[in-house]
Amino acid sequence: MVFRSCLCHKEYYLLKTPSLILMRHNHTMMKLPLFLHSFKYPGFPRYSLHRFYSTIPDSTDMKDLLLKMRRTVNIPQSVSLHPALTTRNSNDQLINELRQVLQQKNNVHKANKLYTRLSLLPSNDIYNIFTTVLDDIGDDGFPSVKGTLTRACTYWNHDVFKDIIKYGSEKYVLWRVELLKMILSDYMNTRDINQLMNYLPVSGDSYHVLPFYNAVLSACLKLNQVNHLEQVLDEMSTRGIEFDIATFNILIRLKLMSKSYDEKEASNLFQQLIDSHLEPSHVTFNTFIKHACKHQHWNSLHHWLDEMDRFSKTPNLVTARILFHSFVQFPDEPHLANAFQRAATAIPRNDIERIYNAGISILINQNRIKEALDLLDPVFKRLPHPSIYSYNLLLKALCLERKLDSAEEVLKKMLRGGDPRIPRPDIVSFTTLIHGFIKYSDIIDFDTIRQLYMSMLDMGLKPNSILNSALLHGFIKSTKSAKSRKYIDLITVKRMFRLILDTPQQPDLPQHYIEKDVSEMIVYNTMMHFYFEYYHHHPKLKNSTPKEPFELLEEALVKKKLEPVTSTMNIFVHGLAVLNHDMDKAQKMIDLFSSKGVDVNEKTIYYMARSAYRRGKPQLTLQWISSYEKDHQIQGEGLKELKAMTEEKLHLISYDR
Repeated sequence: MVFRSCLCHKEYYLLKTPSLILMRHNHTMMKLPLFLHSFKYPGFPRYSLHRFYSTIPDSTDMKDLLLKMRRTVNIPQSVSLHPALTTRNSNDQLINELRQVLQQKNNVHKANKLYTRLSLLPSNDIYNIFTTVLDDIGDDGFPSVKGTLTRACTYWNHDVFKDIIKYGSEKYVLWRVELLKMILSDYMNTRDINQLMNYLPVSGDSYHVLPFYNAVLSACLKLNQVNHLEQVLDEMSTRGIEFDIATFNILIRLKLMSKSYDEKEASNLFQQLIDSHLEPSHVTFNTFIKHACKHQHWNSLHHWLDEMDRFSKTPNLVTARILFHSFVQFPDEPHLANAFQRAATAIPRNDIERIYNAGISILINQNRIKEALDLLDPVFKRLPHPSIYSYNLLLKALCLERKLDSAEEVLKKMLRGGDPRIPRPDIVSFTTLIHGFIKYSDIIDFDTIRQLYMSMLDMGLKPNSILNSALLHGFIKSTKSAKSRKYIDLITVKRMFRLILDTPQQPDLPQHYIEKDVSEMIVYNTMMHFYFEYYHHHPKLKNSTPKEPFELLEEALVKKKLEPVTSTMNIFVHGLAVLNHDMDKAQKMIDLFSSKGVDVNEKTIYYMARSAYRRGKPQLTLQWISSYEKDHQIQGEGLKELKAMTEEKLHLISYDR
């Protein structure tokens, strides 16, 4: 079934429910982590922090921390630039070339050549070139060129980042904070807080320094690194940097989102926020409302809505989505229903579709597809121009209902054009339908998938490597579990892999320079992992080592000049040590990757230690674990449990003797 209203033009009346105001965001406010599937990308979850919040230990005494922060320490004011940034050479030609790139007068190839040339300059020249261009643009124009500037910065080395972030002028705070966000991606991998602290500004007033510290605090919270968060707070205390509203919001989230949440302590933080003569933001109230909904504390909803009124804060789009998220799940709760109705009265009419999409996303996520389609019906019947988000939700729902013909019909209508009411498909539209054909078809038709993929490219939509790797993974998983196949269709998977590799790639989101090739490497990783699994589950090949992963590794490293990453090494360690029981070859691969600058992580150690344990070598197991513990703290429960089992086994062996 496809709604006739989504395929033909007709005048419809607007829904008579108020819609919402988008929350305004600036550098003094922290965004509330989103809890819904993305409107733009239905079926692909937004990055969620619940998994981190749910495991945060209650080890921080916020009262003590706040007392620390009240100490009066003179903070250095703006000083002259560090010597690394003061020397100015003549770079007029490079400045003009960078201006042309920002004005989109150069093609991508010329732009990349310029970025390479710029990266070879010393820090002071790079700083002066970029700040000269930033002076032309101003803060108001910065958002429009942020992506281009960020891509240019991916070519720099660490020292340039450090010099500019640490010693740059307060005038360029927006740009320097964006640079710090790029460095935070390294911290997400290494979790080296000491290295990260070296990037923080050494001078400046609280107003200009706090965005940097808040960004680091937020990253620590995301990774459940409470000790790191405390270290940052101690540094703030030493420098006399007092909290702003964003800092308070981070600490409130810490107290409310942890497994052993402390509502009283969070409320105390709220009061201390007010006592500090700061005004709570929408993020503050939405955090408390979200917590109340999560734990079904319905009686407290009106309290926080009353508090919003007290501070002249109108419920915004996020507020309504939080309440509607719970209302869809608990429609019979009177306090919740009244709270949602109260928030809805403040919502502007032109944003009503966002509210509907929020509920539809929840229903789809809970596999309540019929209800989701029922909620989509008024969107297409009553709204004059449903957005691409609503169409993508419809495609997702139809695919989950296994109504693939209907979903394909919707996409064809979107492709046909000519009707201003029907939007053109985007990358998500195609990906949703392709995933639907892969996952829900009784027999996977590679030609149909290839035709959809090529139609996507014909529209000028170029998927990035991350999306392609997810597509390949889904393809492998679905062909493996298809009822019509006893084994994975190896030839079809190979064809899909080559189609993805031969497709022109859209550059991935700007990342730090050391991660430029990581996304394409992920595609190779997916295929190498597939071959190990394929051989392991094949009755005739399970006792042999596949040669294909090694051939693909050579292709990636030698022909494509890609940089291997730790996950690449772990695929080989898992395949050789765990699946093929060959620890000697796994050790050789670790040595090979180490020679290329790839470090082991906890997963590497777990694979090797687990293999040693299963081979009846507890001493070797403990040797692997102890060696890792010299420089690292074990985070995962798997390795902790394996260590405990090994120590117990060695104790029993010693006792028997």
